[in-house]
Amino acid sequence: MIKIAKRSYVAALISTFGLAWISPQALARVEETDPSVSYTVGWTQGDTSGTWSGGTAAVSTAAGAQATITFTGTSVSWIGGRTPQTGIARVSVDGVFVSEVDTYSKTAEIRVPMFEATGLANASHTFTIEVTGRQNASAAGALIVVDAFDVPAVTISRLQETDPAVSFSPGWIQDNPVVTLIPGVTTGFTQGISLRTWSAGAARLSTTPGAQATFTFNGTGISWIGARGPQCGIARIFLDGAFVEDFDTYFETEGPQHTDFFRGGLAPSTHTLSIQVIRKNRLSRDRSKRRRYVEGLP
Repeated sequence: MIKIAKRSYVAALISTFGLAWISPQALARVEETDPSVSYTVGWTQGDTSGTWSGGTAAVSTAAGAQATITFTGTSVSWIGGRTPQTGIARVSVDGVFVSEVDTYSKTAEIRVPMFEATGLANASHTFTIEVTGRQNASAAGALIVVDAFDVPAVTISRLQETDPAVSFSPGWIQDNPVVTLIPGVTTGFTQGISLRTWSAGAARLSTTPGAQATFTFNGTGISWIGARGPQCGIARIFLDGAFVEDFDTYFETEGPQHTDFFRGGLAPSTHTLSIQVIRKNRLSRDRSKRRRYVEGLP
């Protein structure tokens, strides 16, 4: 990770918000190693290059290679990864082509839903992912990742910190480490330009005690994606106006795109999640600052 010499930031980071609609059925996570998942020639199983669900994933760049899960239910979600090196896949349900999925992303996103097949009859089905060997014009490779499956599917939307549903009180600034820490070097850089691998390339941060970011959403679950690190401090979290907890984002090493908070099991209605800057951690390297980052939400 790129660091800026002799400068540090204390942050409450909001990187991304994740909204979840969860079926009344019991959610089952099926890892890619489960016997219900079969592979044709061309897949490499047991990949440990990322912090995958269950610890491993299956990967392939071989055009025509297929991974198929057999399941019973009304929906299924493919869990995989988006990176600058990932390509385009074809998905089919019960042998019928449904869609092409471009998995390219300019920043790495792992353990994320790639595609959901919903509205199926409550019966046995097959869901197939096929490697095309093709890639986005901006991608550096055509890799496809199969990490796991959720049965039934959890419908998740990722909203960045720039979404109109997210409001900020005074005290927040758009994150770009060069702009933030060395003013004038890259004046005008905003969303998508950053030295750290935030979701969509940027985040918001604050060092102002009491500064608050509020996200209004409809759903049954919510995740705040931010960061942890040696310069990060403590955030106060409110859900629907009620205090939930004070969350300490301090950690010995930097970790962008960290899930700092998750709450599921909410009533399917409108809710608000608020993140408030409180104070620095006593171990934070820069004791004169209280920065908090807000980057986005899945």
